[in-house]
Amino acid sequence: MTKLKRIASGFFWNQIGRSLESVLIFLFSALIARKLGAEINGIYAMVL
Repeated sequence: MTKLKRIASGFFWNQIGRSLESVLIFLFSALIARKLGAEINGIYAMVL
């Protein structure tokens, strides 16, 4: 594999990983917010 292909492959997987991480953070934050309720979630959001 050439150096350019390795760089492109690494960049691609890095972007996929970042996108997946963002989606998971959003989903888990939404689930936590629903379980905590409005008042406690405000404190949780300020901490984050």
